[in-house]
Amino acid sequence: MKILFFLFVIPFLLIPAFSENSQVLPTEKGTLDVDFSTDPLEPNPNEAVKLKIDFINPFTNKIQEHIDYIVTVSKDDKNIFGPIPLTHTSSGSVKIPVQTQDEGLYVVLIEVSGILFQPIPPETVSFDFAVGAEGDKGVMVEIETSSAGQGEVVTLDVTFTDMVGGSVENVNYDIIASQGNEVVLDVKGAHEDNGMGSHTTAPLRLAASETMPLNIQVTFNGFGMEEPFTGPIGQVATKQVVPEFGTIAMMILGVSIVSIIAITAKSKIFPKI
Repeated sequence: MKILFFLFVIPFLLIPAFSENSQVLPTEKGTLDVDFSTDPLEPNPNEAVKLKIDFINPFTNKIQEHIDYIVTVSKDDKNIFGPIPLTHTSSGSVKIPVQTQDEGLYVVLIEVSGILFQPIPPETVSFDFAVGAEGDKGVMVEIETSSAGQGEVVTLDVTFTDMVGGSVENVNYDIIASQGNEVVLDVKGAHEDNGMGSHTTAPLRLAASETMPLNIQVTFNGFGMEEPFTGPIGQVATKQVVPEFGTIAMMILGVSIVSIIAITAKSKIFPKI
C-alpha cells in the first residue's frame, strides 16, 4: 500500500519553474501564471520557431500539471497559426513549432479552460515576440500590485523591459485601473526615465474579488523624450487583481488534498504535518 500511495501522489507534485530570458504573465483572473519564451530567442523571418510554454501554479511557483489549453498566433490581426484544437498537457510544459513569415511583431494568445481534469471558465493571456529587425523595438511590461482590500489604496508598480528582459529608458505610457464601473486610477502621458513607475489608486469601494476584480490596463505610447516616439506604439498589457485563494485556486488545492486523504484512509498511512 505504501507504493500505491506514492504512485498516486506523484502526479500532483509540482516541479520547479521559470526559465531564463522568458516572459511571465498571469491569466485574466490570476488562476495561473504562464512562462513564455521562444527558441531561438531572436527569431528570423521564414524559419521554424518553438514556442516554449510553462503553466505555473502562482501559489507555489512550480509547474502545474494537467492543463487544457488552446494557442493562437497572429500578426497584424491575422491568424498565422491556430487556433489549435483544445489540447491537454500532462506535464504542464509544451513546445509548439510555428513557422514565421516576414519580420514584425507576433502575438501569441493562450487560453486555459481546464486544470487537473476539471473544466474552468476560460482565461486568456497574450505574449508578443518580435521577428527580424523588429526585435529591437519590442517591449514587455510587468505589473505588480499591493493588497486590494475594501477601503485600501492599491499601489501599482510598472516595469518595462525589452523582449529579453533588459532595461529600457524614456518610456511613455497610459495606465488606467477600474473596479466595476468605477475608475480608480487614470493617468495619461506618464514618462519614466528608467522604465519603472509607481502609481496609487483611489480607495477601493469593495475588496477585489472574482466578481468585482480590479482591472488594470497599461498602453505603451513609445520611447523618447519628445514626439515623435518610437517602438510598438499602442501595445496594451492588462492585469486583473483577484483574491489570492479564489474559488478555482481552492478547487485545484482541494483535488490534491482529497486524493491524498482518500488513499491514506484506505492504507492507514498518514503523512506527518
